[in-house]
Amino acid sequence: MSDNNNSQRYRAFISYSHANERAAKWLQRALESYRLPKHLVGRETSAGVLASRVGKVFRDRTDLSLAPDLTVELQARLAASDYLIVICSPAAAASRWVNEEILQFSRLRSHKRVLALIADGEPFASVAGNPERECLPPALRFQLNPDGSVSERIAEPLASDMRAKGDGPRMALLKILAAILDLGLDELVRRDHQRRMRVQQLISAAALVLVSIFAGLSYLAVSARNVAEERRLAAEDLVNFMLTDLRQRLEPIGRLDALDLVGEKVLDFYSSQQASTLNTDALGRQASAMHLLGEIRDLAGDTDAAIALFSHAAQTTGELLAREPNNPQRVFEHAQSMFWVGFPDFQRGEYMRAQRWFDQYLELSRKLLVLDPGSSRSQTELFYALNTQAVLKIHNAQFQESLTLFEEAEKILTELPNSADNREALINNTAWIASANSLLGDFERAIDARLRQLAMIDQWLQEEPDRANLTDYTVTAKTELLRLFQITRDQARLSEVVNSGMVAAEKLLKQDPTNLDYRLRAYKFYLGAELNEPDGTSLSPTLLDDIRALAAEIPENLDAQMLRWEADISLGLKNREAEDNGALFASVRAFEQWASKLDAPEQQRRLQKLRVLANLVSALDPHLASSERHARIRLGQEVLRLSDSGLKYSVHCDESNLDPLVSSALVDTDALMSVIRRCIGLKQA
Repeated sequence: MSDNNNSQRYRAFISYSHANERAAKWLQRALESYRLPKHLVGRETSAGVLASRVGKVFRDRTDLSLAPDLTVELQARLAASDYLIVICSPAAAASRWVNEEILQFSRLRSHKRVLALIADGEPFASVAGNPERECLPPALRFQLNPDGSVSERIAEPLASDMRAKGDGPRMALLKILAAILDLGLDELVRRDHQRRMRVQQLISAAALVLVSIFAGLSYLAVSARNVAEERRLAAEDLVNFMLTDLRQRLEPIGRLDALDLVGEKVLDFYSSQQASTLNTDALGRQASAMHLLGEIRDLAGDTDAAIALFSHAAQTTGELLAREPNNPQRVFEHAQSMFWVGFPDFQRGEYMRAQRWFDQYLELSRKLLVLDPGSSRSQTELFYALNTQAVLKIHNAQFQESLTLFEEAEKILTELPNSADNREALINNTAWIASANSLLGDFERAIDARLRQLAMIDQWLQEEPDRANLTDYTVTAKTELLRLFQITRDQARLSEVVNSGMVAAEKLLKQDPTNLDYRLRAYKFYLGAELNEPDGTSLSPTLLDDIRALAAEIPENLDAQMLRWEADISLGLKNREAEDNGALFASVRAFEQWASKLDAPEQQRRLQKLRVLANLVSALDPHLASSERHARIRLGQEVLRLSDSGLKYSVHCDESNLDPLVSSALVDTDALMSVIRRCIGLKQA
């Protein structure tokens, strides 16, 4: 049993058969060691204010095979846990105690907080006549009755699949994290991909940089006969450590504790060196090591230590560049310093301070390409510098500058080898170009970029039909195209994208029916398509019920709740009866009551679109006095006025569309209704 005291709260309780103990140990370690991206720390969700760590996870170590019932201790642990994670396998499906823990947790907390992690076997294999491969315990396989007993109705558990043919261990972990922290899976996946790439690069860089450092320093120490052997042994010891212990401890990838041990060894080694004994090459390698160690500290959350290391490296690389201004290696080293010195400011949202450093990073990267034009390192570094600068410009609402940089980055990408990573980067970069054009109001160029993005995806799928992840890109691109065609009122192309998008969204749902993120994206497309249908017709009569059901399954997920309220208001407006708008206005009031309970700044920012729509729809209420109706319109207008172009694009209109309404008497609601339909994206009557 855990040695935690009984008052301990747990983020999750892991239920498993002891045949799956290895998977349970891995999951507990992976959850407890996971560090949230810095920009998510402090966000308030239904899981509370997010800290840098997930928190404690309880894993039972007791063999209950001979016990008559769950112990009082275990029941207390279940009651003290926010979620129950069940490691699913044929052994778990056959375990009385795993099933009992699911039932107990469902009674104590909620069945909606039970998550399944498939380690072996197949879900619902028993239904297909293969009971020995069944991995879901009965309490997960079937719905529960109101009294907590197991019914005969098939359930749809929230499941992640850690098997190689499923999500794989890392994606399965991220799905669980997204659920228990009430975060969008995309937020974690994008950051995790960046982090894993950085960690993988760190491992390779560590091996190359540190081997060269210690080899060089050991050579310099040969003249000091009393320390030469000690230096050589220290270098060999570190190299051996990296090739053996480090590799074993980096499982799964991203184990920063092992990299931190490397950092400690390097720092100890350098503390014994005299800078005067190092030549320029050795100083350059020392600065590279400081970059490496600074990133390790940053990934581990020690920002102050990272900044100190980056600043120290920048001072060294700056001096070396002054000595050899046209040496490509010196330019590369100082470019790295400029990026890393500015990166902590960028992470904290201090974009103007980061701008100074990123400007120098871009300038040095351009110089590097001039000095070493045939090097893939030079091309890749310039792409990173352009991409970094472009994203920074987006955050600063400098959309034209951002677009120019993304377009330049695109040219570089097309000249790089046609690897899978580069192809995916090009698809993403093209999506950024579309978004930047949209934010500038150049919708035709945005449409062109989205069509080019889809052409790239289609070409790739022709070559590799099994690349299932491209369906996700396709649905997202078609959702944006649908919105763009609504804005430009291009009905012919809008109808085509509705038809093809419906097929893509259905395909996405069939790829993994249990993937809540896929359902969310598919339903977003369906909602946009539904709003394009004339009043009185429907592509999917059950869509509103489906969206409400998804929101009910994951009440902690803000994206799902926002989609639910958008569907309630917009579909309620589309389907309302002229003589009875009561249900529509009730939906608006319910949304405003729900939204009033969310006070985190980021949550309120994301609710701006819905607040605009709620205020405009409320102004339709004939029971409101004229002054109240005008006040509602002004509130919506003020939100639009203070927002950047992103919100205006999102709601298909800007504050100028509301000017005539504010100055009119609003005797009838036709003019208001026309503006609302435009802002919501409803097909014009």
